[in-house]
Amino acid sequence: MTSISWFERKGVLQQVRHLLEERSCEGYIVGGYVRDLLLRRDTPDLDLVVREDAPALAREAANRLGGAFVLLDEERHTARVVLRDQGERYYLDFATLRGETLSTDLAARDLTINAMAIDVQDAGPEWEIIDPLGGRKDLESRLLRAVSSSVFKDDAIRLLRAVRFAAELALVVEERTQLLMVRDASLIDGVSAERVRDELCKILAAGESERYLRYLDRLGLLSRLVPELDALRGLGQPPSHDEDAFQHSLSSAGAMDWVMRAVGQAARGQELPVVEAWGAAEEVYESFRGAVGPFAHQVAEYLTEDLVGERGRPVLLQLAALLHDVGKANKAKVDQDGRLPFSGHAEEGAALAARVLRRLRFGNREVRLVQMAVRHHTRPLQLAQLPEISDRAVYRFFRDARGAGVDVLLLSLGDNLALVQDGENLDQWMRICEAVGLLLRSYYERYDQIIEPEPLLNGRDLLERFDMEPGPEVGKMLRKLHEAQATGQVTTREQALQLIEGLLSGRAG
Repeated sequence: MTSISWFERKGVLQQVRHLLEERSCEGYIVGGYVRDLLLRRDTPDLDLVVREDAPALAREAANRLGGAFVLLDEERHTARVVLRDQGERYYLDFATLRGETLSTDLAARDLTINAMAIDVQDAGPEWEIIDPLGGRKDLESRLLRAVSSSVFKDDAIRLLRAVRFAAELALVVEERTQLLMVRDASLIDGVSAERVRDELCKILAAGESERYLRYLDRLGLLSRLVPELDALRGLGQPPSHDEDAFQHSLSSAGAMDWVMRAVGQAARGQELPVVEAWGAAEEVYESFRGAVGPFAHQVAEYLTEDLVGERGRPVLLQLAALLHDVGKANKAKVDQDGRLPFSGHAEEGAALAARVLRRLRFGNREVRLVQMAVRHHTRPLQLAQLPEISDRAVYRFFRDARGAGVDVLLLSLGDNLALVQDGENLDQWMRICEAVGLLLRSYYERYDQIIEPEPLLNGRDLLERFDMEPGPEVGKMLRKLHEAQATGQVTTREQALQLIEGLLSGRAG
């Protein structure tokens, strides 16, 4: 086994060796770094356990390497050195050895694949793996196995970490470990919201969100993370849906995976991902290419933006897809024709989605984005059903979406793609794609004309020219003027003044 990590290429590991040798300190590389070496995966994390005071050694390492020192847990004697290279972050974590021996420390870890070690002073090139629990064999067998029956009781976040490793590394949780996870699922309630949020985001970011959301559900974890979804189980839907509202929510998350992957591949000129279940793949592809293809580069770049820390739009769109129909349970009411239209479910769902994200300690910007996406996810389909989408309708859509218009469009694609099964609902898919294409064209080609035209008048103009008093009425007039500009009704300052004068005259009359 030979694998050269960033820490070796940059001499970081050699500096650590020198430091521990100078201090005559026993130290081991442990956990994910060893696992990823065996998998030949580069990693931004290097975990060390040392015999002496870990925080003191971490501080000295930070000084030598020019990194930032972070005390992670004073009580548990853990600290971190944050290093930067070409815009990327790398983490060097120090922890004091738990117990008297390395074997004791490894036996206290979560999974066998994370319970391997290498002596720091082992300079390679062929590493000697210390593996008392059979992690290497499990890794070769593509299995996730708990180190002991108490691992999830010792730290319940390991329940989500196990699912995350399965998703990221394409591994299978072995049967006994899975039974332990089902047994201990309720313990996740006692884990801090921030830790749950971070693991859930990593699971969604792994690229197979539907598969692993369904796995979380089978383990009894999804109901504990998002109990609001439980009311959708068994909730019937209109004829275009073959699934109940709960199953459709999971399918929509999977469809969002495809949409975002397809955007990236279209931007790179690659073939789109194949999904056999559609039964009409070429029709799906053709409509998608027509809608998104001309703007694939812009949309792909839009999706790369990190909103808070390292969390980006794709994960938030996965959450929006999962939660987009969460308001249906409270709005289910059979009309006089025996239909179940769920009137007002988008507004109800937006409030519930915001509650879920706040409980999981997402940032305000993230909450607003998901809230707006859920609130307006039905708008593109409503526009698609019109004989013609006017400039006024385009303007009002982006105005109401408050900066999340592109997110709403992507969510609407995922929502409607989830309905395409065995060739069903293709007409609706084609209509939504046509509407999305028109709205994207307006956003990327006519933004300054139809979505955010340069204001011809401002509040001061209205106060001075028309002797208006400061207050809500000024804002109302400016909004009407803005819409008139967006629709081409007003193109000059003189026309703008005439419009305001007419509005004020009408109000007075």
